[in-house]
Amino acid sequence: AQSPITHQWGMRWRTTTNMRTVGRCGSSNKFGRRHQWMQMKNSFSDSTPTPEIDRDAHFWGLTSNSNKVSKATSKGGPIDIPTIDLSALAGDADQVNRVTQDIHQACQEWGFFKVVGHGIPDAVIQDTYAVTRDFFLQPKDVKQKVKRSEDNARGWFDDEFTKQTRDWKEGFDFGHKPHPELDDEHPDNRCMDGCNRWPATPPQFKGQLQQYYDTVHHLAVILTEIIAVGLGGDKSFFKDKFDKHTSFLRLNYYPTCSDSKTLGVNPHKDAGFLTILSQDSVAALQVFHDGEWINVQPEPGAFIINVGDMCQVMSNDVYLAPLHRVLSNTSKDRISMPFFYNPNYDADAVPIPSSVAPKYRPVNWGEFRSKRFEGDYSDKGTEVQITHYLL
Repeated sequence: AQSPITHQWGMRWRTTTNMRTVGRCGSSNKFGRRHQWMQMKNSFSDSTPTPEIDRDAHFWGLTSNSNKVSKATSKGGPIDIPTIDLSALAGDADQVNRVTQDIHQACQEWGFFKVVGHGIPDAVIQDTYAVTRDFFLQPKDVKQKVKRSEDNARGWFDDEFTKQTRDWKEGFDFGHKPHPELDDEHPDNRCMDGCNRWPATPPQFKGQLQQYYDTVHHLAVILTEIIAVGLGGDKSFFKDKFDKHTSFLRLNYYPTCSDSKTLGVNPHKDAGFLTILSQDSVAALQVFHDGEWINVQPEPGAFIINVGDMCQVMSNDVYLAPLHRVLSNTSKDRISMPFFYNPNYDADAVPIPSSVAPKYRPVNWGEFRSKRFEGDYSDKGTEVQITHYLL
């Protein structure tokens, strides 16, 4: 039977029968389903005009400095997080099973992995980088017109705290709009995070970001289904936690910094369920793994995926949200675009049923998110952690 989930970038997830896939903690588990991605007509028209943009930005496709990034090493050899090709989901049962196992293993061992073959057109990604750079290179007084505030988490900022330490970056957040047919600032579109604030310039900024947001959201749905299967559940297990999702996209701009010891973002774990990150060709993201800070190497066309606190809770610690940070750079600025896939505000994160006793009491996402934002906005109080919910 054909799945109702049809993806904007031209992929479909199909369900048939008699497939074996990885179960909890790596064991093989028969669950009577076969998942396939089927190619469909790409909904992005080749005739869509591309706006004139400044092509001097150093992100993938516009420059060739990828060979200059530093290489992390362990025991004398280069190491990096796993890279998984999602195009194999259009293959036979064994290929689909392999992808499911690879993602399950990467979530267990790293909490970080890259995906390629995801089907999102490179033009969508590059045009989003272009308007992002155009926005951040505007004068500060222009950006301040959409500055976020204590009662509205969305908009531009240059004063974020991570673990009560100020980060070396600027950012812009916008998120899910409950009623797309209404204005962003309509009272019915004001949620716990606030409401979207859009700058007047660049003129194509809002439309481009909304297109990018929609495509990456669809990818998040697919990855969440694979994670559910990898944990031994049905692919729809998490569906009711995200039918009114509260996800948001963040644009990060890291200016050059004269002090190489200053961190762009201080060590932290992401609060939500899943993060899908696009980074440019400047190596700066690091994950703490086996007692070392490991560089997450830029890779053309790849998205970087990491699990967050809510995924750790729902997996009952089968997956652990990884500690990560961002370095500053003395000679090159940097742009990254993380999409935070977050549950419904009223959703309770609870461990997936298994033979192991739950380690957490229910974690209400709305409550958790609200407390975490208080720590991001200022250096007051103690930042909430999932350890506060341990049984």
